Amino acid sequence: MHILFAASEAVPFIKTGGLADVVGELPQYLVKSGNKVSVVLPKYKSINSELLEDSKLVKYFDVYMNNAKLYAGIIHLFKDGINYYFVDNESFFYRDQIYGYDDDDSRFGFFCLSIMEMISHLKLDVDVIHANDWQTGPLAMLYYERYHQYPYYENIKWVFTIHNPAYQGLFDKNVVSRIFGLDMNLYHNGTLRFKDAFSFLKVGIVYANKITTVSPTHAKELLEPEYAHGLENVIRLRSQDLVGILNGIDYKKYNPLTDSKIGVNYRNSYRKKLLNKKALQEQCHFKVDENIPLVAIVSRLTWQKGIDLIVPNIENLINKGIQLIVLGSGDKQYEDDLRYFANKFPQSVYAYIGFSDELAHQIYAGTDILLMPSLFEPCGISQMIALRYGTIPLVRETGGLSDTVIPYNEYTGEGNGFSFRNFDYKDLSIVLDYALKQYNNKDVWNLLFKNALKSNYSWNQSSKKYLELYKSL
Repeated sequence: MHILFAASEAVPFIKTGGLADVVGELPQYLVKSGNKVSVVLPKYKSINSELLEDSKLVKYFDVYMNNAKLYAGIIHLFKDGINYYFVDNESFFYRDQIYGYDDDDSRFGFFCLSIMEMISHLKLDVDVIHANDWQTGPLAMLYYERYHQYPYYENIKWVFTIHNPAYQGLFDKNVVSRIFGLDMNLYHNGTLRFKDAFSFLKVGIVYANKITTVSPTHAKELLEPEYAHGLENVIRLRSQDLVGILNGIDYKKYNPLTDSKIGVNYRNSYRKKLLNKKALQEQCHFKVDENIPLVAIVSRLTWQKGIDLIVPNIENLINKGIQLIVLGSGDKQYEDDLRYFANKFPQSVYAYIGFSDELAHQIYAGTDILLMPSLFEPCGISQMIALRYGTIPLVRETGGLSDTVIPYNEYTGEGNGFSFRNFDYKDLSIVLDYALKQYNNKDVWNLLFKNALKSNYSWNQSSKKYLELYKSL
């Protein structure tokens, strides 16, 4: 089976969020299962040129759009058993940022048109095209409205994954004819219309054979207005074709036994984990004391991530006797507030504004509790990484957090973390108090440590479910 992934980002080439991890890691596991896998991305300016040293231009052709003839180059790289294709057009992609421009409709419309043209120009024999998020939503629309009857396009099946429904690719309705060359009747009859605009995300949902999202719980949430951001009626119409498959993490990259970014490697030794805690406390200029709970947040600093529950209550949190580490960037007000509290309470609060992969690994290995109080979280990756390192997640019950964090049951000893339901500080505070009580019982905490390490959220599990889905089409 030949599976082609289409996406706007993928590690190791370009990343702004969890989409890049999925498109970077899932194909690797599908290749191990004996499948042919390709990935197509825009060739952005910010891709490290060293990663493309062995690539070459294999084709170029014209794309007709905006009443103009536009150059599209296809650059090919074979790496780790995967064929990577990069769509090259400097006027669209040689820019400092990858999103956020006034002409993003043209940029990603061009990307989609180039992918469709690439299939015939390279004579690709593709069985399934797996598109991801709004940037590639129009692909299945183009297939069924323009391309499906031509050679090299027959019998292609389509999977579309919604990673974040809040980003919908809403643009002026003239995109339908101006960019994609389609009859405006498709807009006027409602097929392509959403909020009196054209939505790249909606058309992906409408035209794909199967729609997936990144956790079983989030698949249920998408049927409700609270989580679907206005798309609930569209998604309900396709509910029989909606599947929730949990994202995974790369267990080779995140392995406390071999991780070169942490000071002391360990398999299941809690004492060795505490040595990483000691090093982290020293690095943050905290009092070094293994009995002081070390709590972390590794997150984008946005409202979605529940930072509203943390920043106004930091003094209440540290009065519980914890040390708090925050790693992330985002809204300027949150960043400024965290800097203020780190300066005011240097013995209790450490804020690293930005991102450091090395520090992130050290936090997962060295802290006791990871806080994820998200308002909504389609999947979440940090809690899976924390569990891999024996750090106990405390999460709000939403999306993938509900699917991966099993609340501790003091009567049965089952569970790998703690959770609260209502999005308010009172609930968070009550559950954190309960978690700290368990932390002070070393037998209980050692049990939780072992339970966390037994959790298995590798891509081995999830890739099998995706493969079953592809085969069912």
